[in-house]
Amino acid sequence: MGLASEPRPGFDPFSERVGDMTPGPKAAPLGAIVIAGQVLAFAVTILLARNLAAPEFEAYAAASAVFTLLVALAPLGTEKLALRVLPPAFDTAQGSLLRACLRFATMRTAIGTALSILSALIWALTLADLSPASKAAALVGCMALPLGAATHLGQEVLTAARQARFAILAARALVPALALVLIALALGASVSGAFAIFSWTLGWLAAALWIWRRVWVLQSDLPPDTSRAPPVSTWGLAALPLWLCRLAVGLRGQAGLIALVWLEAPPNAVGAYAAAGSIVGLLVVPIAATNRGFARDIASHLQAGDSAAIARLHANRLRWLVPMTAGVVAVVWIGAGPILGPIRPEFAERGTGPLRILSLAAAPTLIFALAPTELKFRDQNRLVFRVLGAAAVLQLGLLIVLIPLPGATGAALAYAVPTVLNYGLLARLGRTD
Repeated sequence: MGLASEPRPGFDPFSERVGDMTPGPKAAPLGAIVIAGQVLAFAVTILLARNLAAPEFEAYAAASAVFTLLVALAPLGTEKLALRVLPPAFDTAQGSLLRACLRFATMRTAIGTALSILSALIWALTLADLSPASKAAALVGCMALPLGAATHLGQEVLTAARQARFAILAARALVPALALVLIALALGASVSGAFAIFSWTLGWLAAALWIWRRVWVLQSDLPPDTSRAPPVSTWGLAALPLWLCRLAVGLRGQAGLIALVWLEAPPNAVGAYAAAGSIVGLLVVPIAATNRGFARDIASHLQAGDSAAIARLHANRLRWLVPMTAGVVAVVWIGAGPILGPIRPEFAERGTGPLRILSLAAAPTLIFALAPTELKFRDQNRLVFRVLGAAAVLQLGLLIVLIPLPGATGAALAYAVPTVLNYGLLARLGRTD
């Protein structure tokens, strides 16, 4: 939990980019970077939970959730579009295509960021009855939004240029590492939720500068290509479904925590829910990191039309994944209180239920994680998006009904029920497609 790239309750591979990592042996260092980044972000959560007063930690958690949602929406889908458009530009040295796409994406990202900041300000200053600490943290979070959006866009550009390792190192490891160092150095003074958000902001600044310096060098090395006109007029429409997917994923991940703050749940309930999500995410990321290699194999077998090989691949994967996932869920279910207690004693009382529920929701998420990927490979993107959108709408409806339950249990249930239905349905559709 924090202003990391993709923190959310549990871990939702739905939004993971299969193309971010080169599958096979080269994926191992990249997977290690992702895991290291998750560990660093979790360390920040523990450090702040143990040292901040409950209202300040609530302010930090709320600002982090709003930032994570808005920073995914700010590029308006153009970061995902760049990942589709730019690989040929780099592979065939089409400098004009690259620069046209960068101009389009940066302009759209600037507009989206401005709208995101405006939305955050309206929410923090007028719509929500936030504490002064939460308002201060939200205002500082607005400073981080342009830097986070720029980093997200630059990460995809570098990924398209086959420099995913550099991009992920900057966006997923450098940012939480700098935040952790700054917060640790400041613990002797009076640390607030706003200062914690500011520490993440400096991390995003460093990552954005590092990434875009590399992007500038790459685009400078490509000569202009006037043989064809870039299809700029089609990019806006092409980016729309990608943005809608990001919207649904963002709402799925952050709506529970935002709703708890908005409906004035006790600060310890908000903090316990945030800590529970971070714990589940930390536990399942190493397992989920293996999905990228399997995704590459599925793509190869689909291209060859070898359905029997795909069936064997799924069987081999489930043979070790099911018992490992069951073991993780069992450990969390039995030891929920002792796991949360060292983070903050109050969390053991309010967070045990949410932690158990989120761990149960993680099981089908991991087991059926490849279902949306396989459907996308079969050109069933619209089907995947519809199911994801329906899950987001269902979660929002359940939040209205369940949020009054004590100890953030309602928010956890509102996340878990659509998650189980979402992946179960996609797995079923994938088998019958």
